[in-house]
Amino acid sequence: MASKVSCVVFDKTGTLTRGISPEITDSEIFLRDGMDSLIWTLASELEKGSSHPLAVALTAASQSHEIMSAVTTEHEEIPGRGVKGIVRMTATGVRCQVIIGNEMWMQENQVEVPSSVRAKLETWKRQAKSVILLATTDADQTVINGRLTVAAIFAASDPIRPDAIPVIEDLQRRNIDVWMISGDNQTTAVAVARLVGIPERCVIAGVLPQEKVSFTQFFPHLQAMKVSWLQESPEAVELLLPGKSESKRPNRRIVAMVGDGINDAPALSTG
Repeated sequence: MASKVSCVVFDKTGTLTRGISPEITDSEIFLRDGMDSLIWTLASELEKGSSHPLAVALTAASQSHEIMSAVTTEHEEIPGRGVKGIVRMTATGVRCQVIIGNEMWMQENQVEVPSSVRAKLETWKRQAKSVILLATTDADQTVINGRLTVAAIFAASDPIRPDAIPVIEDLQRRNIDVWMISGDNQTTAVAVARLVGIPERCVIAGVLPQEKVSFTQFFPHLQAMKVSWLQESPEAVELLLPGKSESKRPNRRIVAMVGDGINDAPALSTG
């Protein structure tokens, strides 16, 4: 079976990158001076129960800052998006509604991201960094379900695995098409792909875990895809086997999915 593989799809985080050791390299806090401790407390409290590499990185980074005692209620985590909850400061009793995650998570929660913040995020993304946004209600209020505003942004760097480039080069020498699929944003995903030698046309970004096996928009405007699309669709045939006549094309291509099992288990289980 392995000798008949015509395409290998790599997950990004933890497969092409180290995954277990991303680090927060940049941060900007938009609250007034003296509120940094609150932001790092909110980030630490809300992310500490998540096993996602970026959540782990944010929790680790918070340990180098002053953290106040707090308790989280109504905690909810959406794979591929982020977390939300209500954080109560133990000393003051002040409660903040907080969400942390990617830009899509902000959009889904009707959080407006100012143009100046978007510009900074784009700069980080072009550096192949993943971005995290934290939005909260006004910390001076105890009103829950108030208007959420972006209070801080973070960037995380996830080093490329040392064996990623030679493995991809070897597959490409054997005329095996190599794709990358990621839940990260398009700009960061393309920047990472460029580092390991995967062409931009073979990058699918912004994909939820379950969407790695079920696409929501069709080629060529894919924002999500499934392995079976690469196996069966005419458009994928032309990408994987350009110039081959239909009579010489197999009815079904063998596509291998490579991942670390975090957020890509559904695709890894697809036959």
